[in-house]
Amino acid sequence: MNRSLGLRQRLALEVFRKIQDLRIERHELRTLFWECTLRCNLACRHCGSDCRTEASQPDMPAKDFFRVLDTQITPHVDPHRVLVILSGGEVLMRPDLERIGLELYRREYPWGMVTNGLALDARRFEALLRAGLHTITVSLDGFADDHLYIPRNPRSFERASDAVRMIAADGSLAWDVVTCVTPRSLPRLNEFKEYLISLGVKAWRLFTIFPSGRASEEPGLQLDDAEFVQLLDFIRDTRREGRIRAAYACEGFLGGYEGEVRDTLYNCTAGVSTASIRIDGAISGCTSIRSDFHQGNIYREASYGYEGTPTYGMYNLATGWPSAVYDYSYNWSLDPMYFPYSANKVFDEYDKAFPYDLKAEKLTYEEAVEASGDKLGMDYLSMAMIFNATTEDEYNHWWMGYIERWNELMPDIPLYSNYYYDVYNAKIENFHTSPFFGQHRAILYANVKGF
Repeated sequence: MNRSLGLRQRLALEVFRKIQDLRIERHELRTLFWECTLRCNLACRHCGSDCRTEASQPDMPAKDFFRVLDTQITPHVDPHRVLVILSGGEVLMRPDLERIGLELYRREYPWGMVTNGLALDARRFEALLRAGLHTITVSLDGFADDHLYIPRNPRSFERASDAVRMIAADGSLAWDVVTCVTPRSLPRLNEFKEYLISLGVKAWRLFTIFPSGRASEEPGLQLDDAEFVQLLDFIRDTRREGRIRAAYACEGFLGGYEGEVRDTLYNCTAGVSTASIRIDGAISGCTSIRSDFHQGNIYREASYGYEGTPTYGMYNLATGWPSAVYDYSYNWSLDPMYFPYSANKVFDEYDKAFPYDLKAEKLTYEEAVEASGDKLGMDYLSMAMIFNATTEDEYNHWWMGYIERWNELMPDIPLYSNYYYDVYNAKIENFHTSPFFGQHRAILYANVKGF
């Protein structure tokens, strides 16, 4: 088939883009992922999180998650319209999973889970149903030989298949099967499709390797271009058959295949209607978006109090000094727009009670201390240091207050510091630097001796 976009696809994409713009504008939370554990009872070659039986990161305590849910999320959403999905690792490794589900059910949140099925027996399944389980996804990555190669467990195929049969027989859940397609499993996809239909599967998501975590060490698991086209052709043809609802996963725009291999045109809901809380407390749009793109951390928000907040921060003095003026205005702002400027990601409670206002009368340090009840926050102090001080003495008052409050919240430990030396050829004259006049400026006024 011609994989370039046709006119009808282009028109559909334009309409869909406008719909997506409205969703972005509304910005309504619809799906919340909680990466509640990194422990797993398998060691799959394609694992993007490199999960193991004994994870380096302990499970997040349920009380920490529910504190965030109750104080930061529930007041702003209709719980009936937000699906909470527990992911891992393998969520069945948590002995308190049913209690967590029941707490979500009591709060009227529909909840679901993703599992490899290895530990999902009839007793556990019944307990999860009683706890209000609403949706479930089971990972089934091919036949027994594929499972022996990828999950590397001789029982994983049988147990996952049993789990699928059990879920299909129950009939009360919204559920699907997800399959990682590799060059090894691709030739048998049609045969595997028939097997899934025989198990009672109605919805089937297929995805390819994303080279992160342990999967980055297994390049042989990735499809080449021709194999990827073969996979998309298979999904398109399977959807046309109508016997099982196959769909390619959410990764990436698919050109001429758009509208043919998914239920919708390509869109990424991460940060629009989907949010995630990862195992370490990091907040991101999606659990597939790792630490380089997190947008805060539940353990580092001062609005939750100092329990769980790191005692110390660290900074590196070897990065040079951009200016001789100590200016940290906006670095402690409560405004999310300026939050990325904060190296320590700490909000100061004092700033909520006595916020800084650029348009208000500029108070002296003594006046501000009195007006705030001696509770000046980091944002107020850092802003006033720059915008209120008119003399060196005033600046010093603000600076001392800032440093004292900083050390009350989170004293920073320098990792190491440097002495800087200018080393240059003795033939160079008039090369003079200072904290106010760096090398890139000084070189403009220097000359070589005799010239």
